Amino acid sequence: MPEALAPPSPASLRACMSRFATGVTVVTYDGGDGPRGATMNSFTSVSADPPLALISVARRARCHDHLLDRPFCVNVLGAEQEALARQFAGVQGAAEPRW
Repeated sequence: MPEALAPPSPASLRACMSRFATGVTVVTYDGGDGPRGATMNSFTSVSADPPLALISVARRARCHDHLLDRPFCVNVLGAEQEALARQFAGVQGAAEPRW
């Protein structure tokens, strides 16, 4: 497992999160049998000190149980990354995600 990075300063986290009003994210995590990801649009900053973020996942979502008590990474996507969002959302015809 990679070594954890130091958390960002509260000021730099606040500056970063202030740029994300709303949008689409891909949340990646260890699925037990390898890396996995899911497209989500329910993501918000909760606190800068300590650094906390909130993602809301439907209980029926395949990723729900994998995200309980495990580290995850939130990847904020730009408008030009719609195809990537569709891949992780499981849209038919989308190419497999590249790790």
